[in-house]
Amino acid sequence: MFNTNLLILAIEQLPFELRKAKNMSWLKVLTSSIVKLKSDFDRQREEDLFLIAHNSQVISLEHFLNYKFNPNPDAKDIYITDGETKSETYLYETPVINDQVYLYEEPVGDEIIYLYTTSSPLITGFVINIPSTFNIDEFELKAYVNRLKLAGKSYALKYY
Repeated sequence: MFNTNLLILAIEQLPFELRKAKNMSWLKVLTSSIVKLKSDFDRQREEDLFLIAHNSQVISLEHFLNYKFNPNPDAKDIYITDGETKSETYLYETPVINDQVYLYEEPVGDEIIYLYTTSSPLITGFVINIPSTFNIDEFELKAYVNRLKLAGKSYALKYY
């Protein structure tokens, strides 16, 4: 954005006869809070520009996660692999194949099949592999991944 030094700008607005050490110190005190706000704004702007430069592509997401959470960003310790597909149970009104599937009130045998649970999705879109030695705030990591990933894709975190 603009690369302006607010203290120098304030000093330049003073007439020459008022540019004394006491008045300059007073201007420095008056502009210190604005200078701090501008530096915070510039820092946040740089972070946001870096964030929007990345998208949901695997290489871009890996680069962002390694930059943000890896103590050594040159090493590619955090990497993304394809997700796992779990077996699905389909229900049909009329049997399409000869092997019919019946639903009973009580389980038959030892195996209980749940039709759907929110805790374990049927398909995991991708897996983020993280070294177990890293001290990562998982909530912050999930917030960034949720912001960058495609809508509708699910993911899992795996520590190795």
